[in-house]
Amino acid sequence: MAIRSGSSLRWSFPVALAVFLSVALTAISVPQERKNPQTAGVDNTKMGPYRALAQVAYAASQKGEYATAATLAKVLERT
Repeated sequence: MAIRSGSSLRWSFPVALAVFLSVALTAISVPQERKNPQTAGVDNTKMGPYRALAQVAYAASQKGEYATAATLAKVLERT
């Protein structure tokens, strides 16, 4: 049985294309996370203090401390 050159190209091209696309998509989809410097667990960015305040307010509401959570949310709202 002789191998036809057309049939081998018919299979090798889609396989090579699939390998190429999977490698390309993996390289694109991997996020390049940049670690921001922190002070006492708060990011030293413009959003860092707001994010920290929101996390504390959320934690207070999860504990059932609704008055504290409301006060913190009001402070966050006004800043």
